[in-house]
Amino acid sequence: MKASFPLLLAALFAVLMPSDAMAQRDGFGIGIIAGDPTGLCIKNWLSQKSALEMAAAWSFEGNGGFFLSGDYVLHSFGISGGSGLMLTYGLGGRLYFRDGDKNNDGDTFLGLRVPLGLCYPIEGAPVDIFLQLAPVMDLIPETELRLNGGVGARLYL
Repeated sequence: MKASFPLLLAALFAVLMPSDAMAQRDGFGIGIIAGDPTGLCIKNWLSQKSALEMAAAWSFEGNGGFFLSGDYVLHSFGISGGSGLMLTYGLGGRLYFRDGDKNNDGDTFLGLRVPLGLCYPIEGAPVDIFLQLAPVMDLIPETELRLNGGVGARLYL
C-alpha cells in the first residue's frame, strides 16, 4: 500500500497538469482568499474572457460574520508585456450575516460589489494567484459604502 501512494500521487498530478501554459482560461478553480473576507473562493470560466467568481468566507467587518459573494468578471489579457498578468473587473453582489453582540441580534446586509483586481496564472501549472479590491454598496438594511479585498490562489481541476 505504501508503494502505491507515490504512484497515485504522480497520476493525480499528471491528470491535473494543463496541456498548455494558459489552461486557467477555462474550467473550474477552487482556492482560498485572505483579507476581508477570508475563506474559500471558486472561479468558473464562461469564455476566454469572462468568468463567475464566488466566495464563502468569514468577514471581520463589525463583530464579524459569514460572507457570501458572487461576481461576473471580465479579463483584460497581456497588460504587462505578455507576462500573462490580467486585469479583472466586474459586477456582483454580496450577502453578509453579521454576528450580534450583547446589544443587538446582528444584521443581514445585501449589497452590490464592483470587483477590481489582478490575476496571474502560473505558467505550466493549473494555478493562479490574484489580488482583488471590491467597493460594496450595501442596499439592505441601509445604504452604506464598504470595501472588501484580499489576496488568494486557486487550483484548477
